[in-house]
Amino acid sequence: MHKINLLSATLIGVTCMIGSGWLFAPMIAAKLAGNYAFLAWIISALFIMLIAFCFTHGFIKYPVRGITAKICSLTHNRSFGLPFAFVNWFGIIACVATEAQASTQYLSFYLGNHFAVNGTLTLYGKAVGIVLLLLFLLVNYYGIKFMSRINNIVTILKIATPFIVMIALVIASFTLGNFHLPQSTPQYGISSSIFAMIGAGMIYSFNGFQTIGAFASELKNPKRTIPLALFLSVSVTLVFYLILQFTFMSAIPASYLAAQGWLGLHFNAPMIDLAGILGLHLMSIILILNSVIAPSATGYTYLGASSRMLVGMAQVRQAPKFLDNISPTRGFSKPSMLINLIIAVFFFLNSSGWATLMVVVTVFNVISYMSGPISMAALRKNFMLGWIAFILICLLLNTATRDGIFISNVALSFVAIMFLLSSLKDRLFKQIIILLPFYILMWGNYLFHEIYITIVLGSLFYFFATSKWFINYCQESENTGSNAYVKRANTAL
Repeated sequence: MHKINLLSATLIGVTCMIGSGWLFAPMIAAKLAGNYAFLAWIISALFIMLIAFCFTHGFIKYPVRGITAKICSLTHNRSFGLPFAFVNWFGIIACVATEAQASTQYLSFYLGNHFAVNGTLTLYGKAVGIVLLLLFLLVNYYGIKFMSRINNIVTILKIATPFIVMIALVIASFTLGNFHLPQSTPQYGISSSIFAMIGAGMIYSFNGFQTIGAFASELKNPKRTIPLALFLSVSVTLVFYLILQFTFMSAIPASYLAAQGWLGLHFNAPMIDLAGILGLHLMSIILILNSVIAPSATGYTYLGASSRMLVGMAQVRQAPKFLDNISPTRGFSKPSMLINLIIAVFFFLNSSGWATLMVVVTVFNVISYMSGPISMAALRKNFMLGWIAFILICLLLNTATRDGIFISNVALSFVAIMFLLSSLKDRLFKQIIILLPFYILMWGNYLFHEIYITIVLGSLFYFFATSKWFINYCQESENTGSNAYVKRANTAL
């Protein structure tokens, strides 16, 4: 089987992190955080690097297919790992729909009112998006070797095009006066940058680091490649977004900021609208082409990663066994890929816009990050650093909208109920004991939504979930034992 080298692994991460986020995030970040948007990008990158470091230990120890979705199933058992596997897989597959939404939303700017009205896609617009999703499937169908080769070329085009556009924006309009706006209504500060991490799509944009772990079983020398690829991909992406944010904010004509400052800024297709305002019509055409290429590249990579996650869940009996049927010629599970495509189509058809779907997806992504520190501590690595990372995750989650947290809690509770109903009666009590602490944490944070309660509940859960007693209890609760699942996962390919 073809193995992915360091360059390709890094570009896989960069591809997923420079997707639809660059088309929308700079404008939303400027509205939510003003000049503090730059700080928000830096904090987001550092946060993601910390989370990536936590995951690295598990990626290296278990370089198997779909490891990001099943890491806690390997360190504890499938019951404890169920909610983390679900939110990880759910967040990634929903991103496929989000990327298709972004491409179609930008493309409709050129196609006209027959495809979108007031930012909402028509039936024709939805049909274009479904065609894009089918193309994502075709790219993955021809296997990892073909996908990695295509991805290298597409990633170069994705990065080159925005830089060309940014240079054009600087030449057409550049003023440092936009960064000194006395008429800005909101009192921006550090708190604004924290809330922008989720609200402006920054965490969403950086979330692509997980795809490197999803391809762990197909990397050359995983022990060296994984940490380097994670660090390099996040660093490259951070530099890109900082330059993009500066260029976007400095190119806005002062007349558009005269009334309310950054708060009054609103574009349906930010980059294309700005290029049109500045008379850069050729750049508008390039942007339209790139707005299809960039999110599409992220979309087909996410589709491949999500299918591997679903395979990982099937290997530890969190999903039907037939999903673990890996094609010897294509190197992936065709049933898993097809089911992920169907779910992505469902999300796409029911989405009202990129920003709304992005926030919901991000909540699931942040919840999935909890498995990184927990698995690291379970492997007896950097226990206190894991605690700090876990508390930061809980605090960041509290900055999301209460509606988003409620939706995620309800979905997770539904999954737990269905899982418990399918469990054997003689093990039902043990399954409840294993799952209950996580749901106390999630619903407790939602009901009280206070910083000190979040810290207390998060600390109690972390110390309990990583204790030797609880880990042994989880492993012994499975009839076959955790080691059998680890062996099965490592020999599955």
